[in-house]
Amino acid sequence: MEYVDFKDKWGEGLNEVVEKLLRKAGYDQFGLVFEAEESEDNPPGTHGPNLFTLVEASGKVRLGINHWDWSKTAPDGSEGYYRLDLEGEWSEDSIQRKRDRDFSLLKAMEDAGLSITDEEKRRLKWAKERWAKGKSSYLEDYLEETRQQ
Repeated sequence: MEYVDFKDKWGEGLNEVVEKLLRKAGYDQFGLVFEAEESEDNPPGTHGPNLFTLVEASGKVRLGINHWDWSKTAPDGSEGYYRLDLEGEWSEDSIQRKRDRDFSLLKAMEDAGLSITDEEKRRLKWAKERWAKGKSSYLEDYLEETRQQ
């Protein structure tokens, strides 16, 4: 869960908001991959809707989004707060296809406490080293580097 973002008017980053909503929904251990920020007119100082992949400790993977909901009450008692919506589960084929090429999904699986193969651990270690240097971690880069070794 390495997404870097601003703090909203309540001092919460996007990670904190989504994690809090998931914990409130009963998720104790999970991993997240933030996919994209959607465009929507949210109040100033709040996070826009964000699409994310949720990896549950059970191994289920689903798509989620946080929206603004005026019927919710904010931490300071004001009107409006974030709402969490989760979509249906991914198929095993979809998970495997993304698992084979998406280092962020491997990180989320690790965060959720799921086991990953030794090869996936090597790929994830490589990606984390790249992320620490501020570099991208595309599968093509990994394959090219490992071919050269």
